Amino acid sequence: MYGWIKSEAQLLNWLRSQFRRVWNTHPSKLTVLQDRRFLKANNTGRRIWHCKCEKCGKDFKMTDIEVNHKVTVGKLTVENLGEFVSNMLIVRPDELELLCKTCHGIITYSEKYNMSVEDAEIEKRVIAFTKVSADKQKAALVKVGIEPGKTAGIRRAQAREYMKVKKENRNG
Repeated sequence: MYGWIKSEAQLLNWLRSQFRRVWNTHPSKLTVLQDRRFLKANNTGRRIWHCKCEKCGKDFKMTDIEVNHKVTVGKLTVENLGEFVSNMLIVRPDELELLCKTCHGIITYSEKYNMSVEDAEIEKRVIAFTKVSADKQKAALVKVGIEPGKTAGIRRAQAREYMKVKKENRNG
């Protein structure tokens, strides 16, 4: 179909990886990283480059920081190839923000699944909860006063509901 690439999905994966290679050395991205970095001493006194996450406000080593487009780049398809490239690569430094990996993951998840950042944050925490063993899930639920469900799906729903209520109580 496209040389050694046998499907449209493979072509789009290849294109996406090539665009990311270009993005890694993009002048706007590098400008943001260079302008917003600062030296901070670690526990041994060695000074290491850090950046502040623009969402949570915490300081992170540069290896733990990612550059996010403030305007969603979108999903790459054959039909929107030009729009995708424009959104990804035709950007000025003021259209970018520095986020820690956790915050960037939450924002990306909210965009991908069309939900609020608050709901995405809860969902990412629920996903992390489901990755621990059933015994640890049950112990965590008991610790907060919830009788654990028998199945993983029930425990997942219980954790989600607990996290939503907890967030509402903090905000309200």
